[in-house]
Amino acid sequence: MNIFEAEAEHFERTMRDILLNYKDDEEACHSRMDDLMCETLEKFGCHEGVKIFREAPKYYS
Repeated sequence: MNIFEAEAEHFERTMRDILLNYKDDEEACHSRMDDLMCETLEKFGCHEGVKIFREAPKYYS
């Protein structure tokens, strides 16, 4: 298993855990998923894209 496959598996497990733990709080769930996606992208060098995303206005219903 290469580093990408390992990270993809970790990402999927963690996303499922977040969904299970925060399914009753959509805002918290999406916020934590956003954080995980950003952390994962940064591991692969997408620092500027993550910075742009973090600076953009957010709206959760």
